[in-house]
Amino acid sequence: MDNPFDAKNIIRMAQDSKDALIELYKNSSPEERNMILKIIGGVAGTAASLTALFRYLKSL
Repeated sequence: MDNPFDAKNIIRMAQDSKDALIELYKNSSPEERNMILKIIGGVAGTAASLTALFRYLKSL
């Protein structure tokens, strides 16, 4: 079985099954919760940066 705390699994869960990710988070240790937040935060930060860049380029 895959490690549920693997970054790829966390990303896939965030995209496909937010309820499963919420349950995993609720049942996780503080260290595991921190890991989940870092993974999701990293992806969200990248996506937000790309969105801002897209808007800027579109305005040119």
